Amino acid sequence: MVKFLFFNPIIRLTVFCMALYALFAIGVSADSDALDLRIIYSGDERGMLWPHGCGAEQIGGLDYRHTLIQSLYKNHKNVLNLHTGNIVQPDNLDNEVVYQIALEALSLTGFDAVCVGPKDLSLSVDSLKTLQSSHPDMPFACANVETKGLNTPIFQSYSIKGIQQNSKKSTKIAVISLISNAFQAEVEAYNPNLVLTDPVITLTKLSDNLAQEGDLVFVIYHASLKEAQKLAEDFPWLDVIIVSGDKYMEDSENPVSGPIIVENTTIVMNPPRGESVGVLDISLDHNKQVISRDNKLIQVSEQIEPSEEISALLRLYEDMTEVDGLEVKVAVHTDRVVHIAYFYKRGCEKCTHASQILQKIRDRHQEVAIEKRNVKENQELLEAMGQLYHIPEIKRLTTPTVFIGDSYFLDNLDEEQLEKVVQKYLSTGVESKLQQAEVMAGNARGKIISRFQSLGALTVAGAGLLDGINPCAFATIVLFVSYMSMVGRRKREMLMSGIAFTIAVFVTYLLLGMGALKFLEYINSFSIIGKVVYLFAAIATFTLAVFSFHDAYRAKHGRIKEIKLQLPSSLKSVIHKVIRRQVRTSGIVAGALVIGFAVSALELVCTGQVYLPTITFVAGVEGMKAYAFSYLLLYNLMFIVPLIVVFGFIYWGATFVQLGGVLQRHLMKVKLGTGILFLCLSIWLLLGVR
Repeated sequence: MVKFLFFNPIIRLTVFCMALYALFAIGVSADSDALDLRIIYSGDERGMLWPHGCGAEQIGGLDYRHTLIQSLYKNHKNVLNLHTGNIVQPDNLDNEVVYQIALEALSLTGFDAVCVGPKDLSLSVDSLKTLQSSHPDMPFACANVETKGLNTPIFQSYSIKGIQQNSKKSTKIAVISLISNAFQAEVEAYNPNLVLTDPVITLTKLSDNLAQEGDLVFVIYHASLKEAQKLAEDFPWLDVIIVSGDKYMEDSENPVSGPIIVENTTIVMNPPRGESVGVLDISLDHNKQVISRDNKLIQVSEQIEPSEEISALLRLYEDMTEVDGLEVKVAVHTDRVVHIAYFYKRGCEKCTHASQILQKIRDRHQEVAIEKRNVKENQELLEAMGQLYHIPEIKRLTTPTVFIGDSYFLDNLDEEQLEKVVQKYLSTGVESKLQQAEVMAGNARGKIISRFQSLGALTVAGAGLLDGINPCAFATIVLFVSYMSMVGRRKREMLMSGIAFTIAVFVTYLLLGMGALKFLEYINSFSIIGKVVYLFAAIATFTLAVFSFHDAYRAKHGRIKEIKLQLPSSLKSVIHKVIRRQVRTSGIVAGALVIGFAVSALELVCTGQVYLPTITFVAGVEGMKAYAFSYLLLYNLMFIVPLIVVFGFIYWGATFVQLGGVLQRHLMKVKLGTGILFLCLSIWLLLGVR
């Protein structure tokens, strides 16, 4: 009977299936204990509740951040949303209002924990606790702030967030906030009765409680990156440390997007001033050990649709306070009024400085009357004023801008120069040109659009086309076609490979351009470094213009071999080798894709002479940055037009010898056009540095 059961095929199959099911069930059980967790972290607004920055497109803003954070919840069941603190800026007289409005906005966004940062301690403890008590739905934490002489923390030390993994099991996450002792002097300056206990001692005291109450422990640490790394070494059981505040700048000028791993701890850096939202995705096994981790920073930009409810809160804040530090216009009892027109942007630091200067000038001179205009609502009026004062088009929408009589001041205002101009008009007074500009404002919007969509688009399109027919790119096209002809490829194969080659070139250059543009956007966040980079770009582009004119002269006299702006012979050899190898492969379309990617990267030494200055031009001009990706698409579409034309001619019977002849006959014109383009770009970039 036993023998029958063992050898019966049906019984054996049934036993085998049951064994597989048991193994599968064990695997599913183990997987069900695993945890995929998304941690969203942001904060450090320092009073910047609305979008800020002096450029055409501002960044940050609680209303825009709300929408971004809500989108990050999609398709993620287990999400922890953390605020790192530092909501207020200590020198703001309206900090209680700022904190109150911010907490209302944070409550609408749905934060799971809000930390108290060192700058928040510029408010009195009573004010903080009163304002926090209005939001019992949000846990507030800071473990190592105490009153001098007492050994108990003022705020809740940590909060616990439960994550439901499945119907039977949940994971508890402890979130603790600490402030480095390096902030002691700053905190004492705000509140002399407060003391910061050593974070290491505080964490040691709380370790048993954290281990009992939390399966995972996350720390929000206002400290330097080195201090965070040392904390991870001392307490290897910490799962995540989010470094915030301005101390980490001592080790790194900007937060890096990738996580830093110390022992078993994942360290990430919170972006300053609420400019970005950090997203840390981690996967843990059933033992709560990290299997994988990924971190990214997403910029909060005006491309996002803002929350109307939070926007209304921020408008309420504007109504309650003067956000730019300059009082509204007051009546001046004199016949010799010096009218000053002042254009500013909310959240622009340079505008805040300008407001302070103008306030001093008006305090000194009762004859001065200042009319403020927010550029967001008066862009056409500022454009019209720019036309009246003959401001270079590239600088017309700059903030702050001040107009007095026949003079104007842009960007970083000089108090001494402003005072001199005011003194000039004190005895006679001077009218503002705002009324004249208001008459012209109707046509100004069209001027703005035409300047940045026609002039900008024509410049970018022309640059792309010139780059596509420059000798480097054109010679490579001809070489590629000639090799295919030599190995006997049919017209249809040549056409298909041409399409693949063109797609590869387009994608490669677009990706390279996006990387370069991202770098320039990063550089632009540093005013001085940005100006140095643009000055260097202007000088380099002017140098290329000189070389291009020189090459045009040589081409005109048939001295083509003496041309300077061309690929080095070593790179030419590599390109030839890649083309020879790939055109002989059986998969000609795949080979053409490989050639397109490889050759595009190698050719950048030559084609980048036009591409990179054009990207710098796009990144540096106000009004074009918001459409930068569209301009990159336009440039690269124009860049591949010559490719499409060449492959079309080949398909319809032209020879590579004829195409090579076309290049040589028109080489001088191409070089001359490129030189003119370089000269225009260098002048434009130089104007942008001023």
